[in-house]
Amino acid sequence: MCTFTAISVQSDRNLSKTIRICFNRDELKNRPGARRPEIYSAGDLRYIMPVDSKSKGSWIGVNSAGLFFSLLNLNEKNMENYRPNPGQKSRGLIVSFLLGSFSLTDSKEKLQTFNMTDFPPFRLLYLDVNQMIFGSHTWNGRIFLGDEFLWSGEPLFYTSSGLGDSYVYKPRHNLFMQFFRRFDFSENFAEVQDSFHMQRDDRNLDTSIFMERSSAMTVSRSVIEINKSRIKFIYHMPPENQIPDVLSLERS
Repeated sequence: MCTFTAISVQSDRNLSKTIRICFNRDELKNRPGARRPEIYSAGDLRYIMPVDSKSKGSWIGVNSAGLFFSLLNLNEKNMENYRPNPGQKSRGLIVSFLLGSFSLTDSKEKLQTFNMTDFPPFRLLYLDVNQMIFGSHTWNGRIFLGDEFLWSGEPLFYTSSGLGDSYVYKPRHNLFMQFFRRFDFSENFAEVQDSFHMQRDDRNLDTSIFMERSSAMTVSRSVIEINKSRIKFIYHMPPENQIPDVLSLERS
């Protein structure tokens, strides 16, 4: 139950690029609140992630090597017959483990050590900023499939919902296209992206980007900005007018 977007834009006259990732986390209202993002260390590597208080894993993070990982639950139509195995682990443990990677190759080797049947279905998104390689891997309970490409910076969009991913995809993607169809790498890219992630339609709250229904709601909005030298992690929690947490790292 989340929505992800990413864009890459020219941030100054020296033609340097800023990659900007936004991620709305939608969660059950009765789930304990997450721990706010902190900076962690693994040898010479440093990384930022929030931590789920229940599972002790995470749904999003970035490290000083320029690797980003996030995870969405997968709820596809062809999964009606899926039955979880007893004793399954939290999907968030995948993200927290991969953030200790020094390279994309290293992260792929780490990913291969997992037995996917230990986890409920998910979509894993990742970005290697150094090579501008973006990937989306899905585990549907039977098959683990991956798609990877050289990303040129065009707006990216992924979303999920406990009501069914297909139920929310069309209205949210249509809105995404409305916001980003005139995307011209202009200076107001941050405002456009933030406005999209704060979209709330009181007539259709369950399919809104900043969603809410009787049992679930958007509980946080993470913004990650990456340029050639620094990484900034901005963490918003409702209400949106409160001061967000801001953490930063130097890229290694």
